[in-house]
Amino acid sequence: MCTLEELKDDESFWDEILYSKQGARHYDKLDDESKNCNYELCKKCGGKCCQRCGCNFSPDDFSDLSFDGLLKEIQKGYITIDLVDGDQFYINGMIWLVRMRNVNSPIVENRIFHRGESGCIALKENGCPFDYAHRPAGGRLFIPGKKGFGKDCHTPYGTEEALREWKAHQKVLSQLVDFIKDTNYPCQI
Repeated sequence: MCTLEELKDDESFWDEILYSKQGARHYDKLDDESKNCNYELCKKCGGKCCQRCGCNFSPDDFSDLSFDGLLKEIQKGYITIDLVDGDQFYINGMIWLVRMRNVNSPIVENRIFHRGESGCIALKENGCPFDYAHRPAGGRLFIPGKKGFGKDCHTPYGTEEALREWKAHQKVLSQLVDFIKDTNYPCQI
């Protein structure tokens, strides 16, 4: 257990305070390809993390968050809208978030968030086909561990951060879910 004085010296403590009070994105300063990407290590690992589940999009990854704008992106077939129980992250209620679609998964995942059943639909033999700038926030900010093979990899943009950001967009996501229902769009990567 830390004392308040010890916490005050911890930069991550202040980042969390700023994030929760101002809604500021504490991870923006971490969005740096030269620091986040180790293509050789990821290639050697084979994308163990991507084999578990597609990464999360931030609303900021989309230029148009309207119904039509998001639908156009979803129709490319590599995006899913996922239902998550926010209570497990101390965020009240069931929340829709947007992430990369998993192999053999529907566009709308309303089975209450699951990981590990299949990997990201975009994962190819040579890794992610998207260049750094066009990856979802969860992928851009993903930091491979020095050990490789998914052992100590992490992202500051995980499910909790995605839920907090997508919570403000539940109306349009719910409308999309109702519109899409069981429609399957083939993946166009």
